[in-house]
Amino acid sequence: MPADAKPPAVRMARAVIDAALKENRPWEQLCYWIIVASVVAGILVLLIGAWVGSIATMFATSTMGVFIWPALRASIEYRKENMAMRLMELPLSRAATADQAADAISVVFTEQFSKGKNRVEIPETKTNS
Repeated sequence: MPADAKPPAVRMARAVIDAALKENRPWEQLCYWIIVASVVAGILVLLIGAWVGSIATMFATSTMGVFIWPALRASIEYRKENMAMRLMELPLSRAATADQAADAISVVFTEQFSKGKNRVEIPETKTNS
């Protein structure tokens, strides 16, 4: 590190997690809006098909449900990831050393990205407060 360079500022776990959640929020909301738009469009097409008496138009409405499922699945995944990040705050705040914090992060990431295949208990550590 050069002599005139400042060391990076220490950020609390809560600030980092809040920033990550803030970055995920627009994508989560986009998924919800896609679901809402698909439902509204489906209802409108169904009503128009019923008014005109077109069976083909009413059938097309049922196929619009295809657009809802990917958005719903993505929004559920975003929600799970956001909850996992929020739950990381507790073990990180309990960690007394950098090694304990690294272990806590490793356990949470293993849990989240392995979809529960390698479940590990996070030990409670005592802080010097």
